[in-house]
Amino acid sequence: MTAKANQVKMVKQVIKQVVVIVATVCLISYIWSCFHLILGWPFSINKCHPETETPNMENPP
Repeated sequence: MTAKANQVKMVKQVIKQVVVIVATVCLISYIWSCFHLILGWPFSINKCHPETETPNMENPP
């Protein structure tokens, strides 16, 4: 194994770890927002059913 091959292997491992961490965080936040929706907490982040979201600030009536 050359030093460069080792470096490439390490970089690939790091990228794999980062992808796993990002995917886990996204999944946890999505599940968490769904739990908020199910429990009906007022500060829930509505990702599961965007059509039931609070009125948009961007386009007022």
